[in-house]
Amino acid sequence: MCSLGDGAKSVTEEAEMREIALSRHSFEMVSPESQLLRRRRRLALALTAFTASALVTGLFGLGFATASLIHAISSSGRTAIFGNVLLAATFPLVFLAAHYLDKIDEVNSAIRVANAPKLERDR
Repeated sequence: MCSLGDGAKSVTEEAEMREIALSRHSFEMVSPESQLLRRRRRLALALTAFTASALVTGLFGLGFATASLIHAISSSGRTAIFGNVLLAATFPLVFLAAHYLDKIDEVNSAIRVANAPKLERDR
């Protein structure tokens, strides 16, 4: 059974328990602006990854397709098909990069709104 006991004693015990719980864990206050900055950083990383992969697949696909076109490699072999597949895979990667670029623009707009001076609306 639980008894309430002395009020002053339970307050000190509660303070001790709170100190023990908070001393082992570090909590940081996250402001909305820092969340937006983190999101922009993640989106920029994704944009960089998709842009780099689109560039690599596009160049290799173009190289294999050109080599197949000038008969440097066999036109009926898998390498010629591989060039076309790489070129086809480039377009979705470019679209994803463009999507992340739009998302970064949205986050930049939200950061500008968050940093804008507060206007009095009741004039």
